[in-house]
Amino acid sequence: MNSLRRFTLGLAITFGLPWLVLVVVPTFKHASIGAMVYEDADGNQKYFPESTVFTNGQLVYQAEGCVTCHTQMIRPMYAGFDGQRKGWGKDQEKRPSLTRPSEARDYLRESYAYLGVQRNGPDLSNVGYRIADEKWHHAHLYDPRAVHAWSTMPSFRHLYRKQEIQGAGSEDAVATKGRYEYVPSPRARALVQYLLSLKKDSDVPSSRSTTAGEASSPAPAASQPADGA
Repeated sequence: MNSLRRFTLGLAITFGLPWLVLVVVPTFKHASIGAMVYEDADGNQKYFPESTVFTNGQLVYQAEGCVTCHTQMIRPMYAGFDGQRKGWGKDQEKRPSLTRPSEARDYLRESYAYLGVQRNGPDLSNVGYRIADEKWHHAHLYDPRAVHAWSTMPSFRHLYRKQEIQGAGSEDAVATKGRYEYVPSPRARALVQYLLSLKKDSDVPSSRSTTAGEASSPAPAASQPADGA
C-alpha cells in the first residue's frame, strides 16, 4: 500500500508540476495583461499595441489552415535571427535597428494567437508593412505560382467567385477564362484585409520618453468588414 501511495504521489508530481509551471502559472500571468496607455511627445494619449487585427479575416485565416505553414512571431535573438532580417519590420528599405521580438501584448484582442509551428512560408507578423498592395494578395491567393514560380503554397481559388464578364469586366477580377472572370468573395476580401492589418512592430512605450501604464479599458477593437466573412 505504501509503495502504491509513493508511486501515485510521484506520478502526480511528475506530471502535475510541469503542468503547473508551463500552463497554469503562465495562463494566470497573461490573463492580467492589458493594453498600455501612454502619452507621446505631443501629449496625445495612445495605446500599445497600436495595431489591431481584422477579426473576420482572422476567422478565414484559421478556417483555411494558413497557420499550418506560416508563423506570426519574431523570435528573440537568443532563439533565432529574425530581428536581423530585412523586411521583417516597419522599415522595408533599410533597418537602422533590429526588428523587436514579439511580446504578449502584440496579440491582445485576438481570440487566439496564431503563432504557428513552422515556416514553410514566410513569417506574417508584419506582412502588412511588407506587402501593402491588396491586388497583389488576391492574385497570390488565387494562383501563387503565377506570382512566384517556385511557390509551394496551395491555391485558394475556392475563395473566388466565377461570373460572366459584363462590359469591360470587373476591376477586381484576378483572372479571366473565356467569357468568365474570377472575383474575390467576401471571405477572400476579409482574408486580405486581415493580412494587411498584420503590423506588429509598433514601438514599446517604455523605449520612448513617455508615461506608460495599464489601460483601465481595452483599446478600440478592430473594425469588421461590412459584408462579413
